[in-house]
Amino acid sequence: MAECPPACQTVWSAFVQMALSRPPGMGFAGIPASEIEAWQRIHRVALTAWEVDMIHELDKVAAKVAANDKKGGSHDDS
Repeated sequence: MAECPPACQTVWSAFVQMALSRPPGMGFAGIPASEIEAWQRIHRVALTAWEVDMIHELDKVAAKVAANDKKGGSHDDS
């Protein structure tokens, strides 16, 4: 797996922290905008619109991986 470039560390770190805070339940729940807003307040960080968009994009990928895992599929590392 490739390392995260330094320019993406803020977005990746924020995404991982928010993703780890997902409540366990009956299926994959995306990270809502309200959670991103709360994360920013708690951490006293102002993410840019681009950074928020990237968190949502990472979340979409995470949802696809979770769905694939649930079906017993494999991951494509390309």
